[in-house]
Amino acid sequence: MKHTLFVLLILGSLVVNAQSFVTTDKLWSTMIGPVYGCKSFFCESYFTKFSGDTVVGGIHYMKVLRSEDQQMQNWTVQGFIREESNLKVFYRDTLYKRECLLYDFGCKVGDTLHLDCVCPGTGYHVDSIKPIETEGVIRRYFYLNYVENKTHEIWIEGIGSKWGILNAGGWMHCKVGGGENLLCFFEAGIKQYQDPGFPNYCYLSPEIINGISPEKNVQQYNVYPNPVSRELFVRSPQLNDGDYTLQLYSAKGELVKTECLEGGTNLHRIDVSSLKSGVYVLRLISASGRYTEEVIIKE
Repeated sequence: MKHTLFVLLILGSLVVNAQSFVTTDKLWSTMIGPVYGCKSFFCESYFTKFSGDTVVGGIHYMKVLRSEDQQMQNWTVQGFIREESNLKVFYRDTLYKRECLLYDFGCKVGDTLHLDCVCPGTGYHVDSIKPIETEGVIRRYFYLNYVENKTHEIWIEGIGSKWGILNAGGWMHCKVGGGENLLCFFEAGIKQYQDPGFPNYCYLSPEIINGISPEKNVQQYNVYPNPVSRELFVRSPQLNDGDYTLQLYSAKGELVKTECLEGGTNLHRIDVSSLKSGVYVLRLISASGRYTEEVIIKE
C-alpha cells in the first residue's frame, strides 16, 4: 500500500505539493542518547523503514520495521502505520494494541493537536508553517509549541519529527535522562536530511563515538574524490600495517562490493563505475580497528 497524495498547498506566493509520509522508499536513522554531547556520552542509533501491507483490527496498515545493525540485515516489526487522504498519520504499536495520532500534516496555523503516541494527553499548538528547501526539495516545516511549557517541536513534511520518526508529540517532554533525535533520512536511496552535528555519519555506536570519531578518521584516511563517478581512491599510512578488508554498502544496507587489501601500500583504487548513483557506506576493517565514511556516487 503505497500512497500518492496530490494535495496542492499555497503558502504565501509559493505553491507546494504535499508529500506522502507513509511510503516504502524511505529510510530513517534515529540517534538514541543525550541529544547533546554524544562524543563523551553513550549514544547509538537504529534504522526504520515501512514495508508490506497488513490488516490489524480490521484496518489496513503498513509494517514499521526496525534494525539496530549498521548493515541492516535483521529487521523486527515495531508497529503499524497508515496515512489518510487528509494527511493525518496514525500509528499502532505492538505492545499496547491501540491506534494513536502521530502526525497531522494537514493542520493549520492556530490549531491545537492532541498527539498521544508517546505522551498520552500531549497538546501542541501549531505556531507557524514555513516552506524551506532541504537538500534541493521544498518541504513544509511545522513549528509547534507544547501547550504546558512552550517547549518546541519541529516536523518536516515527508520526513517527520526532528526527535525521530516515531517520537512526534513529546519524547523530550515526558522522558527523563535523554531521548532520541533524527540523524539521517533517505528517500529512494538519496540522502535528504543530515543532522548538522554529525555530518559524516548515518549510524552511531559506542565504538564509533568513543574510539573512532569523525575528526580522527579524517586525519588517518583520505577517501577521494567524493562525490565519485568512476574510481575511488583510499590513501593512508595505516594500510602499511597489515591486511585490510574493504566493504561498500548501499543506503539500504546491501553489501555491493568487497575487496581484500594487502599490506605494503598506502593507496588503493576502487572501481565504482558499475554502481548506481546514491549514497554508500565505505568500511575498512582490520585487526586494529575499523574506519567508516559515507561516499556519494554519481553517474
